[in-house]
Amino acid sequence: MAIRVEPERVAVTVEDDGLPFDPRTAPPFDPSQPLEARTGRGMGLHLLNQVMDEIHYERAGAGNRLRMVVNALAGPG
Repeated sequence: MAIRVEPERVAVTVEDDGLPFDPRTAPPFDPSQPLEARTGRGMGLHLLNQVMDEIHYERAGAGNRLRMVVNALAGPG
């Protein structure tokens, strides 16, 4: 994992050697469903999509590389 802090944003890159998985192509999570009807999958990706400004995926050799970027909040001024 690598974290890069820049003046206007923070980028986190995570790499693994698991099976190919592009989170951008996962089926959308439906938070309107009652808890009993949920499959228990997809809530984490839903949270990432709500919090991150950018999500980039690539298959790098035999592994996955996920880069997530959040823009810095404007401070008082």
